[in-house]
Amino acid sequence: MKVERIEDGKAGRVIVHLSEGLSFPLGKKECRNLEIEKGREFSWEQISWILEELVFPRGRNYLIYLLASKDYTIKEIEGKLHKAQYPDVVIEQVVSYGVEKHYLDDLRYAEDYVRTHKDGKSVRQLIYKLQEKGIPSSVLNELEAEDDRENLLPKVRRYYEKKTGGAY
Repeated sequence: MKVERIEDGKAGRVIVHLSEGLSFPLGKKECRNLEIEKGREFSWEQISWILEELVFPRGRNYLIYLLASKDYTIKEIEGKLHKAQYPDVVIEQVVSYGVEKHYLDDLRYAEDYVRTHKDGKSVRQLIYKLQEKGIPSSVLNELEAEDDRENLLPKVRRYYEKKTGGAY
């Protein structure tokens, strides 16, 4: 794989773009140490090493940084990592890591969201916000099973299924 271009990113980082359409963020110092420059060829083994040893830990640290200030859904984290130009394979690894460590939990997120906002928002608003945040219908089903306060969550689930045909 050939380095097509290197562009400046935020906070002392660069985005490395390869000929196969793959791009990833690296620190400027890492880029210098690995002698990454436009036109240089890398083997797939070298790129795999860079992704596993440098890019994944950076993505994992970014996940922890984001979650230190507030909870996010899996969809929101995927969007933030994608916006930071992490490759899909690293995004999948980071999300798997977050789910495995229970840092990312859509059910917990939805429960907290409904508990916090049920008095100030209508059922439609709750449904819309949960859909917007990427909460799947399977999570809403679990919410309904665990929560029968004021029958709010069954209404949320029925509305969600009606609007989406029951599919996520």
